[in-house]
Amino acid sequence: MPLYNWGVSFFNALLNFIYPPICICCEARLQNEEKLFCTNCWQKVEPVESNNPDELTALKVWGSLPLEKVKSLWWFDDFIQNVIHEMKYNRKLSLAKKLGVDLADSILRDSDFASADLLIPVPLHKYKQRERGFNQSLLLAKSIAQNTGLAVDDKVLKRVQKTQVQAKLNAEQRMKNVDTAFEVVDGNRVKNKKVILIDDVCTTGATLFACANVLLNAGCDQVLAVTVAKARDFEHSSEV
Repeated sequence: MPLYNWGVSFFNALLNFIYPPICICCEARLQNEEKLFCTNCWQKVEPVESNNPDELTALKVWGSLPLEKVKSLWWFDDFIQNVIHEMKYNRKLSLAKKLGVDLADSILRDSDFASADLLIPVPLHKYKQRERGFNQSLLLAKSIAQNTGLAVDDKVLKRVQKTQVQAKLNAEQRMKNVDTAFEVVDGNRVKNKKVILIDDVCTTGATLFACANVLLNAGCDQVLAVTVAKARDFEHSSEV
């Protein structure tokens, strides 16, 4: 090992000894293989056992079902909110890789999803992306692609309107807020294809529904969606 690299490794080991890394959630000391959150906290997260799109609040408001199927890994609780917040606002981008691995595993275990042609991340408006520096949905999609072999297309779907923050709106207002926020740049890229929308959280389903509508109108054959988390009660959930 070069002297410089040895010095860096020694310094990092010394720093971890003096200031051991702790879990952001419970403050337990992290083990060598753990990053940011401990295994014990991850194991307490409640999985979404039913992924029936009929449960989406947006369906009751909108009265249509442009999405063929929606799959979410976990219920949106305080821990998952913390995880997503760290990824989006504190630039803990390694979390996107871990979450992508879990999402990929869920996709591969479902033939409807595993047979898809494309992964399409829900786009941010250009001003929001410039402000944040990245699109968390694209990072998730890239990690999923690495672990499934599915292709990613982040150019076909574009956010053309800078909308209000969804957290301040009720279900019907959310649907109207994003109803015309998206457009398909080139319909030939999705024509007759089955695609999977990728996003971090499904609250009412308004954003996913809006994206699915424009994709289907552009000639897409089927639209499915995968998210990290799903709100159990959107009226009492905060957007991250």
